[in-house]
Amino acid sequence: MKLLSIALLATAVACQGVKSPPSVNANLGAVSQYNFRGVPQNEKGAVQSDLGVSLPTDNEGTLSINVWSNWDLSNDSGDAVLPSGNGGKLSEIDLTGSWSKDIGGMAFEVGLISYNFPNAAGGSTTEIFASFGWDKWGLSPGFTLYHDFDQVDGSYLNGSISKSFTIDESTSADLSLGLGFTDKDHASAYYGAAESGLSDLLVTGSVGHQYNERTSVSAFLSISQILDSGLEDAVEAAGMEAGNTWAGVSVGWSF
Repeated sequence: MKLLSIALLATAVACQGVKSPPSVNANLGAVSQYNFRGVPQNEKGAVQSDLGVSLPTDNEGTLSINVWSNWDLSNDSGDAVLPSGNGGKLSEIDLTGSWSKDIGGMAFEVGLISYNFPNAAGGSTTEIFASFGWDKWGLSPGFTLYHDFDQVDGSYLNGSISKSFTIDESTSADLSLGLGFTDKDHASAYYGAAESGLSDLLVTGSVGHQYNERTSVSAFLSISQILDSGLEDAVEAAGMEAGNTWAGVSVGWSF
């Protein structure tokens, strides 16, 4: 099902016609905790990387393909979803294909994400997503809807708002706020309680510095809290924390 879906997306985008040249972005970073939608995946630290290629299409859109990976730093993953015993190993790899376009001052994007866990007991799954966002009064609000049609058949909606602050000509800071809402099927799979409601509140502050034309460095601090009491109780009953704080640093390259 996943391969068919990705193939259909690639075929649909190919019909748009691709221009050249493409742009390439890569990032390599370390995080003190890997957290996904408010739930700790690894409490003991991880190295994360991604590689993305973007190609402009004939109708002023952009086709993007991205590979993201998570490598556990320790054999002990802590009280988290990913199993222990994978120190130095690849624990997750996500493949994303999407198409985006600005229409009337709003940014739209649709795509597919394939989640894969080569050294974990859980199986892989796939989500389709659609997002839109805009800039107004110096703020950048947006919404993204995810639907897992592969293993979970559930949906997750995330609303966010962010603001950027210029420090100097090569350094900036960002502050973002995100709020998730889950339906019953998604909640059952990700939080362990079959009830819909507000899931995770996420606050992130980051600082980025453009070192040169192609290289940048950044650091961030994130705080999350699961809001719905039923979801919070289910996560804590599984031995995990419903409120978490973590930090990370990364280096990025663009070509």
